[in-house]
Amino acid sequence: SLKVNKILIFDLCQWFKVLLYVSTVFTQCDKPVVEETLYPSEIDWKKAIKIAESCDEHLLKILTAKYMKHVPNTYLLSKILAEKVIGDYSTSLPCVIARPSIVVSTWNDPVEGWIDNFNGPVGLIVGGGKGLI
Repeated sequence: SLKVNKILIFDLCQWFKVLLYVSTVFTQCDKPVVEETLYPSEIDWKKAIKIAESCDEHLLKILTAKYMKHVPNTYLLSKILAEKVIGDYSTSLPCVIARPSIVVSTWNDPVEGWIDNFNGPVGLIVGGGKGLI
């Protein structure tokens, strides 16, 4: 499976100038300052995928709790693992990891002002605009 993925990624990379992965600054929520570097992790993403694919729901919940340790939620855990994937493949492909601290609605893509939730500043703006805040 990993060999096939490497071939597929290599073939796709011939079309790209750079691979940009949008992560989040909160993957490093335990640090007062987040540098532009790939931080080490105790978690091996390849082993995590194998475990997730081979466990039943009950065991997966138990193992997820063990993997989480100081990570506040599974969203951040998935972002941390994805950064490790990018780090491993960056030796054969030019990669960039962007870690924004906040994301807002778009200007015009896929449609003008598109956003599918009220998280972040959008909820505050909508609440203020409606006179609720």
